[in-house]
Amino acid sequence: MAPHSGAGRPSGHSAPTTRGNYQNWSGIGEFSIMENVNGLSKVWGTLHCGVNPGGPCNETQGNSSSRDCPGGACQAGFHTYALELDRTDPAKEALHWYVDGQHFHTVDASEMDADTWTKATHQGHFLLLNLAMGGAFPDGVAGSPTPTDATGSGGSMLVDHVAVSVQQPAAGSGPAVPAARHVRHVWQAATP
Repeated sequence: MAPHSGAGRPSGHSAPTTRGNYQNWSGIGEFSIMENVNGLSKVWGTLHCGVNPGGPCNETQGNSSSRDCPGGACQAGFHTYALELDRTDPAKEALHWYVDGQHFHTVDASEMDADTWTKATHQGHFLLLNLAMGGAFPDGVAGSPTPTDATGSGGSMLVDHVAVSVQQPAAGSGPAVPAARHVRHVWQAATP
């Protein structure tokens, strides 16, 4: 995926749950797999959960981490962004974010109460790829309102492919748990 640049222009992809609406966001969970704002060469990964404002995911900002894109500017070429929901050990469930195969953020189930984790991770999700203008996130990163007069209208986001996979663990590995819980889910958008 090659993000677009410009102040106040966030691009990214996320996996919100299928039960959400404006009134119950963020309590139903949203995984921001990749966010890139204001033309910076950084990628953010975020879990939104719990209550808004505040809660275990620090809403409205979310439980987030960022890093520079490997090998140069995020906008200079394609990168692979991935999120892994690891359920191979029910006692240690976690979300892991990657860019170009390099791990940069983890959220463990132990960081919040069991009900909040379950609401955020234990139901169906859908993928949303978008290019937007303005908002609290780019404003917060910029330290001032966006978009600015220098931000051009229009824009595009180029995505080569999107994949969702489920990996069953090897036979005999890990504790005995129902098959639906003993899996690793990976969402990714990538280019060659």
